[in-house]
Amino acid sequence: MARQSEISDAIDVVIPWVDGNDPDQQASLARYWPRLPWLQPPACRFRENGELRYSLRSIHRNLPWVRTIHLVTNGQVPPWLDVDHPGINLITHEAFFADPSSLPTFSSSAIEANLLRIGRVGVSNRFLLFNDDFFVGQPVPREEFVAADGASRLHALACRLPRLRMRGDRYQHVLGFNNLLLSLSLRRRHWAYPAHVPLLMDLRDLAWLDDKYAFWLRRTARHRFRYRTDALARVLYINAVAERDRDRPDGARLAPLAEEHVIPVRDSDEFSRSLERLVDQPPRFFCLNDEIDDDDRASVRAAEMQAALEAIFPAPAPFETDCLGMMQAVPARVTALSGS
Repeated sequence: MARQSEISDAIDVVIPWVDGNDPDQQASLARYWPRLPWLQPPACRFRENGELRYSLRSIHRNLPWVRTIHLVTNGQVPPWLDVDHPGINLITHEAFFADPSSLPTFSSSAIEANLLRIGRVGVSNRFLLFNDDFFVGQPVPREEFVAADGASRLHALACRLPRLRMRGDRYQHVLGFNNLLLSLSLRRRHWAYPAHVPLLMDLRDLAWLDDKYAFWLRRTARHRFRYRTDALARVLYINAVAERDRDRPDGARLAPLAEEHVIPVRDSDEFSRSLERLVDQPPRFFCLNDEIDDDDRASVRAAEMQAALEAIFPAPAPFETDCLGMMQAVPARVTALSGS
């Protein structure tokens, strides 16, 4: 009973991560690479720039109330991570994907569409969904995500989702498609734009969302690559759950942000100046978004980025080791469906 109470009251962190520089991962990607041009992702989407180490440091330093950090991978393990540390848990996709035959997947949308079942491997009822390029630059209290009355606070930007248009970049198109899903199901026209900050999710609300958008979320959950008609669990969650709870005093509610701190990783002097400002005064939340296609130029900027992150988060976390080198084999503590 105490164990169940601990999971119920705790807040964990869930971070999907992949090392796109790993030769085995590159071979797997090449094997399943889509032939249709509109499904082919940009090369920068899978590049490993070393952000994860500093994202974890930022969580350890500035979110001390987090119980466990769950790293979600396809079986890869960062060589510097102490997987036996009690604050770290490794979860493979097989542990919570509804249809393991759809693996391997290279779509973050598919991973998020399967999160409903992640509670079966020890994740708390409420958890913060991160990206590996999200950072917490200042101490943030638990109340930023859970109000005094227990209500979830779902961070979103003040701007609205775009309308669905047949032309435009992929991300705007998929946002427009999700705008359409929300509008048809909830009979409103304007919906909040997701912020590049950690999102508090509740497994019970994910179950409700999965039921309401069953066809679209389960279709997305089987995709190996991103589609323009994917159901984005983050976008649907912040809008549909908040709309459902609009008249509930203790229900989930939107927490609008006036701005977000997203720094595009580009081959430019402006990027260098942005890093300097970041080191001088890191905001509470920030994101470093890789947008460089050329690997050689990206490696130069990655080194610059790591130097800045090292200046902001210089102290190693207790779950870091000095282990260097290639990816190690998945240890026994990695949670897989067959062993859960």
